[in-house]
Parts: sequence; structure tokens; C-alpha cells
Amino acid sequence: LGSFLSGFHGIQTVADQCYMELDCAIHGMRRPIAQLDIKIGLKTWEDDAPAEKIARAKKSFDAFYKDSSAKDGFRVCGMSA
Repeated sequence: LGSFLSGFHGIQTVADQCYMELDCAIHGMRRPIAQLDIKIGLKTWEDDAPAEKIARAKKSFDAFYKDSSAKDGFRVCGMSA
């Protein structure tokens, strides 16, 4: 899978916001049509979410992803090219 993922070049801060610097996933392709859905992190709720929503999200995450790489905070949900 690694050969299909973009290279990571660290974190860049712009106007007090942190961004990951990644290689362009479609560089060098002819007429590229590519989609990649990556989920990064374990938190799937807003900072001001109600406690009930946080509890539901944690329960759902544990039920579906506890035995996958998602437990480490990184998950490829879908890809097409």
C-alpha cells in the first residue's frame, strides 16, 4: 500500500494553523482521475459536541475499528484511480 500513498514531509504552520505537507498523489500521471479518502486521528467530533454525541462516536469507533489500523489514528477509507 505504501507505494500508493503520498510522501510525508512534516508539518507546516501557516497563520497559526498546522498543515501536513504531502507529495502530490497524482504527479506524473497522464489524465489522472484519482480519489483517496484518508482519515487521520481518533477524534470524530467537534470540540463543543455534547457529551452524548462524544460517547456515541467513541462506542461506534470501538465497535468498527478496534482491530484495524484506525486504532493508531490512520485509516484509508477508500481509493479509486
